[in-house]
Amino acid sequence: MQKAGAKALIFDALSLAASNPSRVAVPTYFAVAPSTIASTMDRLPSLVDGLEGSDIFCIFLTSGSTSGQPRLIKCSYSWLDNNIAKADVLCQRRRPMRQDVTTSVGSMTHIAQTFSDARGCSKNGTCVIQPTQPAFASEEMVDMVRRCSLNCLRQFGTFLSIHIRNAKCDPVVLSVLQSLDEAFFCGIGMLPDDEEFATRNSINVKNIFGIDEEKQELKRTKVVAHNAHSIRLLELVILRQSADCPNISLCGPDGNYRTGDLFQEVKPGRYIFRGRDDDWIKSENSLRCDTKSVEDNVRMMCEDLIEDCVVVGTGRPSPALFVEPSVSWEEEKLKREILRCTKQFHSRRYMHERIVVSRFIMVVPKKTLPRTSKGNIRRKAVEESFQTTLNEIYDSKARPL
Repeated sequence: MQKAGAKALIFDALSLAASNPSRVAVPTYFAVAPSTIASTMDRLPSLVDGLEGSDIFCIFLTSGSTSGQPRLIKCSYSWLDNNIAKADVLCQRRRPMRQDVTTSVGSMTHIAQTFSDARGCSKNGTCVIQPTQPAFASEEMVDMVRRCSLNCLRQFGTFLSIHIRNAKCDPVVLSVLQSLDEAFFCGIGMLPDDEEFATRNSINVKNIFGIDEEKQELKRTKVVAHNAHSIRLLELVILRQSADCPNISLCGPDGNYRTGDLFQEVKPGRYIFRGRDDDWIKSENSLRCDTKSVEDNVRMMCEDLIEDCVVVGTGRPSPALFVEPSVSWEEEKLKREILRCTKQFHSRRYMHERIVVSRFIMVVPKKTLPRTSKGNIRRKAVEESFQTTLNEIYDSKARPL
């Protein structure tokens, strides 16, 4: 709060009942219900007088997985104008003579939810359904269509994939998905097999990060080559003169923003996403998991038990650990010992970063995990090679607590 220059804290008494707001270094106020506030005819002051495009209109917070505390994401009015223009395209009314009905992506503190809800509601009077949870079941989606006239489904890619996979064996779910005007996803991509199935079966899925208006900004981006052993990877960089460039506090010394997103040019001017250049993976709710920290802790605490390890789980509820053992122990005994040695470390992690159940540890023979020519384990290749095994342990009936 000090870094953000906060002037006050408004909080819900129920959500902070177990904490002590008086310890906060700024004035604190209880949030009150609108029905308890006396009506007034006072006019609010203008919000535009004396403002510049570079002025900050909002500060979003990250989950804090990287540094142990949330990072400040400052957003300027110029950046806001640019994204409202994109949201205008994204939130266009699908049918002229009827109201659009969509789903809430998640928390209003998520930047994607802020823009999709605020702009859709303010521009077209869109009705927003609040699901029971972000990863709501396909049965709930069917009920939304039948009872609430849902026509625009919005979810993170991993959650939308749940419905796509169910549609492969349930004709009712398939029919409902086909009836939607669109089903778009954000935050994290869908599996290629699921996208292919949707396209093949006339389900109108859209990735909101690929709308046409972004093509106008490609001339203000550039790609930076990265070394790779089999393919040439390029990193997307947002140039400082682009309206998409975030606040200078997030940019490099040259003023440009390194996204860390890697692509492969398959045809001249045509690129496909190839992951990120760091050691982070995105869980199914788009929160990041620091795999390197988990791996380093396992190597340190279990150095007499394992040869090497790798953490995977992109798009999954929680990470999974693959280990190559250095001892000839019975598999379940080794798993229990790894959990015991790393218990304290995982108790300090976010829930979506923890490995606290033995089924999320896979023991494989030495030197069987795919590696680079330098001997580094290839995370993405492990996920691809063991996809069937991973699908089994992440079965919906046995999801982690």
